[in-house]
Amino acid sequence: MRAVAYCRVSLDEQAREGVSLSAQQERITAYCASQGWDLVDVYVDPGFSGKDLNRPALSRALSDAQAKRFDVFLVWRLDRLSRRQRDVLHVVEDLLDPLGVGLRSITESFDTTSPAGKAMLGMLSVFAQLERETLQERTRVGKAQAAKEGRRLGPPPYGYSLKEGLLVPVEPEASFVRELFRQYADEGLGIQRLVEWANSPQQPRPKSGKAWHYNHLRIILTNATYAGLQPHKGNSYPARHEALVPTTVFEHAQEELAQRRERHSARQRSADYLLSGVGARCGICGAAVHGHRYWTNWPREPRRYIRSYVCSRRHPPSGKRPMEGECTLPWMRQEKVETAVVDTLKKYVWEEDFLRTQLDRASSEANRLDLERMRQLESVRTELADIQRRIARWYDAFETGALSPEDLAGRTRELRDRKTALEQLASGLSAPQAPRRDDAAERTVKLLRDMKQVLETVDRSAIQAFLRECAEAVLVYPDRVEVRLLGL
Repeated sequence: MRAVAYCRVSLDEQAREGVSLSAQQERITAYCASQGWDLVDVYVDPGFSGKDLNRPALSRALSDAQAKRFDVFLVWRLDRLSRRQRDVLHVVEDLLDPLGVGLRSITESFDTTSPAGKAMLGMLSVFAQLERETLQERTRVGKAQAAKEGRRLGPPPYGYSLKEGLLVPVEPEASFVRELFRQYADEGLGIQRLVEWANSPQQPRPKSGKAWHYNHLRIILTNATYAGLQPHKGNSYPARHEALVPTTVFEHAQEELAQRRERHSARQRSADYLLSGVGARCGICGAAVHGHRYWTNWPREPRRYIRSYVCSRRHPPSGKRPMEGECTLPWMRQEKVETAVVDTLKKYVWEEDFLRTQLDRASSEANRLDLERMRQLESVRTELADIQRRIARWYDAFETGALSPEDLAGRTRELRDRKTALEQLASGLSAPQAPRRDDAAERTVKLLRDMKQVLETVDRSAIQAFLRECAEAVLVYPDRVEVRLLGL
């Protein structure tokens, strides 16, 4: 009998139960020797929880079961396989049983080949799941109680270290956090400008050692730990560690964050830029192009802004991580880009001969594709008829006794596989087709002809709606803007 062993233990299980991976392997090896079985392999998942089946060694074991490499799947205890009843029954009934592979636990007595054994397996799975859910509930309650008592949950945030369960400020990171709150809450600097300050050579780096970005600073500014609190599940409790910023400063920062979020909502920003929601792309690197405004007379009022379009690879939108690589597309003034877009649409509208030619070309191409599809469908149907005749001849030979059942199955197997593939192809060719390109071109041309008055008055909302519906691509280059419309 060929057997394999599967061993798993998470860190908390080893601490709680004291059963290491080596101990599991030793007991399974001794069990195989006592049964006279050949232990052909051992699959080990160290540090993985039993909450699901997403484990590399277990996946390899189940793949080897498909290849019929073993006859018995051994575990030290059933919960090593999974602590969820549904997962255990899925492995046994759907994956191992159809292959003739048995599941054995060396510390629990059950036999999955008998009804009583399967019932026992279900009961053991229920108790394993109950243990897991009970442990989860205890953990949740314990964390909530620890938070209420001001004890630290999780690793220390930036600016602190953990000593004997207590957060202790670490310099110069702690000073960096204090200065960040001061500049944001007291001086009114925005996060985007603070990113430039944070990345200056004299400032400390984040824990990753890389450059600071928008999300890094926002996470710090919203972390109640810096105000001497312990956040947990949307609530904050008085903690035992030293605060880096006063509570009033932290609350002021939260108010400022909320006000800025309201002032610079996505809806308000999108109304300022013609290409918002159009999916404009950089013509150099292909990254998204977005609108960005810069307060030129800060901090004086009234504010004056310069609005531009910028490549996301060169300057990511607020709240987005920087993209890899570089791009040479300069910051493009808003009026220059949008004037180029409107001028391009005007050329489309005014050149009636061009629009008519494009419609005729799209219609001719669609007709050619339809004709090619019908020819292919006819060829498939002809081959299907030929295969059906050949299968019928083999059945005639079988009925006269010239072929055995085994010969009949062997001679028709390939023909049946080919027939199935051709039937699927024929079904796809004869199915209703998606809207054709000439339909898109006709709709685009119709809408363009209605755009003359809109373009003359530069109705931004109407132009933006047209681009969102009919623009296949808008590419921004340093010296031009290309607008490609659907069907043209």
